[in-house]
Amino acid sequence: MITVFLVDDHEIARAGMKSLLIKSSELKIVGEAANGPDALRLVRLLQPQLVFMDIHIPGMDGLEITRRILSFHPRTKIIIVSLFNDGIYTSRLLALGAKGYLSKNELSQEIFKAIRMVMTGQHYISPAVAQQMEVQRFAHNPPRFAWDSLSLRELQIGLLIIQGKEMKDIADIFYISEKTVAGNRTNLFKKLNIKNEVQLILLAKQLGILDTLVPDFC
Repeated sequence: MITVFLVDDHEIARAGMKSLLIKSSELKIVGEAANGPDALRLVRLLQPQLVFMDIHIPGMDGLEITRRILSFHPRTKIIIVSLFNDGIYTSRLLALGAKGYLSKNELSQEIFKAIRMVMTGQHYISPAVAQQMEVQRFAHNPPRFAWDSLSLRELQIGLLIIQGKEMKDIADIFYISEKTVAGNRTNLFKKLNIKNEVQLILLAKQLGILDTLVPDFC
């Protein structure tokens, strides 16, 4: 059972979210808040596994709430839910540790996919937001050609990184050193013209690779 907490200052929005989430027997809503201070207090008390949070919350914005929640409960998974498809804002939230960004315009179609990905160690980015971020990042780097330039080992390691595997786990799978894994990761980042795992996930999303890696539990 996955415990869920909702943060949104609009009661109708929270009610709509709850009506979607109760469709899954794997989820249990343990609380909700309409402002930043209440969200922090209740999340600290209830320790939910998953938090759905709007960006614009009275008393504190989504960036600050995300930072504070993860400072005292780093294992909490946070999915931002917003009407705004701002690629730059999304990047800042992901850098702080949020695991997903879900557009309210795509909520009913994408919510369970987002949960599956986030709870299995992956990131989820709403298709509309992901497209915007990818256009900004890869405008001068044709992604399919770059992906196809990877060696077999770089491709294998890249796919495991996308699935949330740590360097030690990858090293154990291939019976190689963590240093060798790190070297292959550096090479694939260079070939793909990216700097980190989040950008790797965005590229995989653009190419449709993420869709083939999502397990099904709902």
